Amino acid sequence: MKLVGEEVPVLNGKDRVAIMELVRDRLGTGNFLMKKISFGRRSWLLRRQKIGQSSAVLRANVANIRPRRQRDAIVAPAYFCILPFADRNTKAVGEFFAFLRQVRGYKGSHLSIDMSQVTRLVATATLAFKAELSYLRARGVNISGTLPKKARIHQVLTQTGLCDLLGLPKAKVLDREDIVHWTHASGTWTLAEPDKLEAFLRIADNPHSQELFRGMIESVSNCVEHAYQVHPQRRHLGSHFDGWWGFQQLRNGELTTCIFDIGIGIANALPIKLRDEPGLLNKLMAAFRRIRGKDVQSISAAIEYGRTSTGLKERGKGLRDAHKVIDSAGNGQLMIISNRGLYAYTRERGKIVGSAVTRALQGSMHGTMYLWRYPLLQSSPTSASGDPS
Repeated sequence: MKLVGEEVPVLNGKDRVAIMELVRDRLGTGNFLMKKISFGRRSWLLRRQKIGQSSAVLRANVANIRPRRQRDAIVAPAYFCILPFADRNTKAVGEFFAFLRQVRGYKGSHLSIDMSQVTRLVATATLAFKAELSYLRARGVNISGTLPKKARIHQVLTQTGLCDLLGLPKAKVLDREDIVHWTHASGTWTLAEPDKLEAFLRIADNPHSQELFRGMIESVSNCVEHAYQVHPQRRHLGSHFDGWWGFQQLRNGELTTCIFDIGIGIANALPIKLRDEPGLLNKLMAAFRRIRGKDVQSISAAIEYGRTSTGLKERGKGLRDAHKVIDSAGNGQLMIISNRGLYAYTRERGKIVGSAVTRALQGSMHGTMYLWRYPLLQSSPTSASGDPS
């Protein structure tokens, strides 16, 4: 139909192809349009369509691929120590506590610890580190490590069970006299496990050690019992989690035993123990108010509570037994570390009573540690070192 005054345009071949391609882009690539396009053009369009479909599928798959989990890395300090060495300043101690906070506060699932720069491992600090690694692993954290450069440190990690926790190969040779005598053990937090403690602590070749070991076992059992009472600062612990860890060495006639828990600490446990005697608690804490630091005050108050409760069987028994070990040995040292507080009791041979010192630490251990060091075999010389390296 032709309207008046309107001209009907005449389309040439190129115009018709252009219009068909425009329709194809808008409506799709139906076969009825393909017949109007040359064979070469048609093949090219089909290839481009397939490439586009493949690209869309690839983009969808890539979007669904989970990126490979990257391990969070923490570099261990050169010195594992909680007290400054005679020839070192306090910087090394601060670095270790900062490192321990990083490990303790880790919230991820894959952790790598670089041990390559470590040059010295002191027993107390190393045991605290091992406890934190054990706790992370019990929570399901995947832990790996980097081997230390020093062969001596590698031997210490092997002898103390840390290679297993860090996923490192064990040293093939253990030949250092100051390392091979160390043993290690651990047990669950739900039970003090006296039998396991006894097997770890008892030295079979000493006939005069029964009273000493009984005191250590009873002391540790009592302390573990109070370490994990219900408290806002108590960590989440599964029934299968370890709750105490120990290092022990008998060398040159001197026994060194170190036991650590990651419980609430004496400062939090003592008010729970004395919740029915608030007046006594206030009196004990007031007696040590001049001492700096709540943790140091609480350790001192707990020791005084044990000392003044001698006639009562269960009151203050743990700390009383801890001191009894050193007094029964005749000389040696007891060290109690709880959170930021440290108490050290030393008795010299021939002295009727020992002396005690207290101090606040640069950082918190977030747990309680007992360390005994005393001569076990009177006929043998004693060693001055309590370090595993």
